[in-house]
Amino acid sequence: MKLGEKELGVVVSVDSDEATVGMYNVTNGASYFMDGEEVNGIKVGAYAILKQGRNRIVVTVLSEKVRDQLNTINSKEFDNRFHAQSIQRIVKVKSQGVIKEGHFSVTSSTVPMVGNVLVSASSEDIAAIFSRGVEKEKSVTIGRSLMENQPIRIPINDFFASHIGIFGNTGSGKSNTLHKLYLELFNSPYGKAALRESSFAVIDFNGEYGSRKVFGKCQVNVFDGAEQKILIDENIFFNINVLKILAKATENTQSPFLSRTLKQWEKYKKNICSDMQIGLLKKCLQRCDIALVEEWRSVARDVLQENSDDKIDCMNVLETVSLFKGDSLSYLTNDGTGFINQGRSLDEKSSLKKNDNSGNYVSCIPSSDLKLETIGQKLKEKGESLDLFDSFLVFIKFQKYMMQCIRECSLNG
Repeated sequence: MKLGEKELGVVVSVDSDEATVGMYNVTNGASYFMDGEEVNGIKVGAYAILKQGRNRIVVTVLSEKVRDQLNTINSKEFDNRFHAQSIQRIVKVKSQGVIKEGHFSVTSSTVPMVGNVLVSASSEDIAAIFSRGVEKEKSVTIGRSLMENQPIRIPINDFFASHIGIFGNTGSGKSNTLHKLYLELFNSPYGKAALRESSFAVIDFNGEYGSRKVFGKCQVNVFDGAEQKILIDENIFFNINVLKILAKATENTQSPFLSRTLKQWEKYKKNICSDMQIGLLKKCLQRCDIALVEEWRSVARDVLQENSDDKIDCMNVLETVSLFKGDSLSYLTNDGTGFINQGRSLDEKSSLKKNDNSGNYVSCIPSSDLKLETIGQKLKEKGESLDLFDSFLVFIKFQKYMMQCIRECSLNG
């Protein structure tokens, strides 16, 4: 027993990590003095110590009640009054860990036993509980405990070099807690070294840390996305996990599509791959699927017209393609009307063109008439001028079109 330590009660029953303590008296003071030091009394929520050999089991008080040995509720003469000489104070406690050789650790290997003596937690005990082995010289203080007024310290290396999460309801103080953590770090003796050796980035969606003085005397560079931007390495940005988060992609449909598209784009050296897109258009023209042709035209038009005031002359003929009779498509040229019959290759003389002079239909090569090679070349030039982000967006649009094409082909056999 520590010098001046006063025994307050004894464990009379144990249930797992909880124990019932019979108190030696019914004093209920919030605190008392021991060896000239104020010590917290036994009250709900407070820490206390169960002595078990060299171990000091740390417990918290869960509840308390009194029991009158003479005047019980079963007594015929029960009159709601307690007798000073016959009442007993009963306290229920729960094990939280063990203090051994001055160090506190959370463990379930040491549990209360009947006969263990209850004493108040000294200031040394409380300090050990809240420090949890953290050395003052290698830590920062982020606040004090409400009941014990003990400093709460966190180890700099172990804490800031690991992943952490702060959870709570709206308005519960998550942002303030995060701010407090880093403000205390920067203001500590280790602040200059931390700022010299590391970079700190705060992604602030709600503008809560917008002030340049939010972290005291530390220099804060604010990147608002308009005048000032943060450059992100392409290998970090074009990562499937990052893209799924940014796009808020659904797990079962959008994420697989995004993953396939990224792999294809990287396969084609991060280019929109105009040859593949023209090949897809040819297949849709061969199938005489006007809906898919219109979709392709829309994507190509957006790509070629973006940031350009020039008219897309190469698209003029393709823009006239429309559904003709049955399984055919028609288009307009300066020489008259051309037709594309279903299933014929566009590289063959497979359609008929009406001769305005004679009124007869003659063979033609629609691939040339529709200027597909020219469109492909324009798409290639445009793709080479795009930055990686825009190139990927265009590739996504064409991949979406391709998936529709594949789906239509599957449905129609």
